[in-house]
Amino acid sequence: MIEFPDGFVPEQHRHLGCCGVLAVAMLADVPFQTAWDALLSLQPRPKRWRGGTTHTQRLKALALLGVATESAQGLPRRTLATIVRSTLLEPGVTYMVRVRGHVVTVRNGIVVDQAGALPIAQHPSRRKIVTNIARRA
Repeated sequence: MIEFPDGFVPEQHRHLGCCGVLAVAMLADVPFQTAWDALLSLQPRPKRWRGGTTHTQRLKALALLGVATESAQGLPRRTLATIVRSTLLEPGVTYMVRVRGHVVTVRNGIVVDQAGALPIAQHPSRRKIVTNIARRA
């Protein structure tokens, strides 16, 4: 089973817009607060920031944390469920997947976000279109 990073409590963070922070923490294998601090340093207005991120900010935060990433180029227009079930994602590898308005972490068909870890068949974002995929290099 996929474990949440240290300092992340789903009951406390469920309704915050911190899916990108969680994805960075899981991909970099660092505590939640470390990922939060790395992303906070990239915000143009850090005192007003509440957890929302862009794909570019997430990749820069991963670089700050010393994690090299590879991004998939030329993705076909597919839903999250189709991508997870396809052979595009290798088993045992953790991926940060961006769908419209949300970011999830995927490993072995299990999709993780701030609400918890669910199989792809039960995840609320399963029908959203994938726009970016990144993994550790």
